[in-house]
Amino acid sequence: MVFSPFELVQVNNVRNPNFPFSLGDETVAHDQLFSHGQRVGDDAITNVIVSLPPDAVVVLTTGVFRLPGGSIAVQALTVPGPAHKQLAVTGGTGSYANVGGDGTLVEFDQFHGKLTLHLLSLVARGGGS
Repeated sequence: MVFSPFELVQVNNVRNPNFPFSLGDETVAHDQLFSHGQRVGDDAITNVIVSLPPDAVVVLTTGVFRLPGGSIAVQALTVPGPAHKQLAVTGGTGSYANVGGDGTLVEFDQFHGKLTLHLLSLVARGGGS
């Protein structure tokens, strides 16, 4: 995964001069996805700041990974920095319709990371009532 520079969207007009973010501010990013050195897709990610100091900084992350055959949607509560981000797979389109599952995003540095998704088919089986 190759990260794009994220862009800050200042949503909250109440600014703390000692901190770069305010509650409700967002960052947006458009990253490139690779598998075995070949580009296989991209993503669109938004992060909304939901908690600031003196509490821990907490971010609501929402994203869509666009791949051949469809897309996969994810959500997470994350914290800034290199900690592994645990993702919930919340659905998909095309070949990924009816998927769920989880994943992990590991940030190696500000430019590169590794995304691992564990997908489950959520198609109902059998005819039970």
